[in-house]
Amino acid sequence: MTLPASIRLALRIICLLPGLALSLPAPAAGQQLLFEDFALDSGAFSPNGDGIQDHLLITVRLNQAGYLRVQVDSSDVPIRTLLDSVAVGTGAVELIWNGTADPAGLDPRLVSEGDYTVKAAAWSGTQSIVADPLDLVLDITAPVHTSTLFVEGDTLVRDGESIQLETTWNGDDYRIRPDFTAVDSDTLGGLQMMESGTTTRFQYTLSFYNTTADADSLPVPITAVDPAGNTAVDTTILLNLHNTPIPLGSVLADSSSCISDEWSIVIKTRWDRDDLSIVPDFAHIDNGLPGPYTVYPEGGGLYTIQYTTSENNTTPDADSLVVGLTASTRFGDRFTDNSLRLTMNNHPPVHIATRLINAKTVFKNSDTLKIETQWSSPGELEINVGADFQGISSRFKDGNEATQQTNDTTFVITYLIPAANEASDAASVLIPVYAQTGGCRREEIRALWIGLDNTAPTIVPVLNPLPSSVTTDQITVAGVVDSLPAVAIFKDGKRVATADVGAGGEFSVPISLTPGPQEIAAAGRDAAGNESGHSAAQTVIYVTAGEVLIPKPFRPGDIMTISHPIGYEHVDARLLNIEGGLVREWRWDQNLNYIEIQWDGRNGDNARVHSGAYLLKWEARFSDGGSEKHIWPILYLR
Repeated sequence: MTLPASIRLALRIICLLPGLALSLPAPAAGQQLLFEDFALDSGAFSPNGDGIQDHLLITVRLNQAGYLRVQVDSSDVPIRTLLDSVAVGTGAVELIWNGTADPAGLDPRLVSEGDYTVKAAAWSGTQSIVADPLDLVLDITAPVHTSTLFVEGDTLVRDGESIQLETTWNGDDYRIRPDFTAVDSDTLGGLQMMESGTTTRFQYTLSFYNTTADADSLPVPITAVDPAGNTAVDTTILLNLHNTPIPLGSVLADSSSCISDEWSIVIKTRWDRDDLSIVPDFAHIDNGLPGPYTVYPEGGGLYTIQYTTSENNTTPDADSLVVGLTASTRFGDRFTDNSLRLTMNNHPPVHIATRLINAKTVFKNSDTLKIETQWSSPGELEINVGADFQGISSRFKDGNEATQQTNDTTFVITYLIPAANEASDAASVLIPVYAQTGGCRREEIRALWIGLDNTAPTIVPVLNPLPSSVTTDQITVAGVVDSLPAVAIFKDGKRVATADVGAGGEFSVPISLTPGPQEIAAAGRDAAGNESGHSAAQTVIYVTAGEVLIPKPFRPGDIMTISHPIGYEHVDARLLNIEGGLVREWRWDQNLNYIEIQWDGRNGDNARVHSGAYLLKWEARFSDGGSEKHIWPILYLR
């Protein structure tokens, strides 16, 4: 006969919970007894004392108060009772199993490895319940390594290089962790891994910033951890770290790359590490009997080399002669740095001639100097020339200096004195001119002197009287000025000519005129070109035949000009409106070559007139008895 399910459940509880008291608290009305939590912190553990998953944590929680029993079985045979009919509330109950069968801890021996089940049952009032059993594995056997092989790369590695390994173990759920810290000081981000069954493939790229010293047999331990926490380490992989030396720069200690025979040089060369063997090669700069060299390690990858070129060296002068520096490690890795290049120069430049191209020898701010200098190079090296302008310019670096080579030996140096120069005036300022070959062996001549003068003269020229009017576009301006070499002539405030002053202080210079009146003045000029104040201006009118200038349109205050070389003896000028009515009139009864009519836009009664078309009626009699009549249109705009 088959028992009902409720009776079968009761029998299971009775079997699971022997001696369970029947006087349980009554459950809340309508509330069913349930396991709200029944879980293990791991499906496998290894109570072997290594500190990794040494015990099993079991968590149980009921939804109401009741009695609880928890035990560990092996193939339905009880092994260890962890809780035996104990009254509990609704809080979480945490139980620990250390892998032994003895509840009193008198026998610390572990049960055998294998599969186990954790069971739990509860009773409250008339209700009872059995939780679904939880499976677990007790495992104290460490993972077993099968093999580790190189897929790409080999045991010889360098910084920045990648290697690929496959490691196989006896389980496919192990955590595999290789350790490259013995090979690489910077192990962040260089590892990629892929698992496939019992085999794990990983690729590791060494850092370019690795500071680990070169060495043989550097271990790469590979650790395997099984789900229970058992650990095993494969130590079969040993790598050899051999990096080629890397140069970081080489220079002469005195920063000059120019040397000569019997010249002592000190080279500073820096590499990426210490403990290198440095061998310099001076064959390109010294073909005599090379003397010994000395290498001093300074630490931090810096090495100092001392060497003196031989006196019987016959290497010709030349630029960019290589001094090879070979660095070797104790493992035989080496690199030659050919970046250090020197200039052999036993024949300095020879000065031929230097002169000032400018027509003057005294200068002021904003002037441009031009110097022609000639040099030869006995050693046939390229020559660079220049000049030192500090004497004439407090801001010589702000000046615009340029050098142009015109042939094999001749150079032209151009220098613009800055406008903001603060150097003091001086009668004799030295301009040293120099030449150097290959950027070294500088030769200098100190034979060029100039004057600096930024002070304006106080003497003002006196102009001879000029005619009030002329009928030609050329006029000669003459006068006298004391103690100055030249004058400048100005027309309407603009410089139009310069002239040298004669022995008696007299000067004379022709200038061109424009039709109409213009003001002529003169200023004194010193040797540097500084100018004095202007002389009193004189007005000269250049009169052309029948010249009539009427602004179009004409506005209040504009000026009409009429001129004639014969000269007017009498003039009547009437301004008429378009209907012929008189608006304004002017009259002159004197001998004039040039007449200006300024109209303010008002009529004879001083009233403003309207914009529009007007006529200027002109009737004039010349001084020679002739006459002329004209009517000119005027467009007036207010």
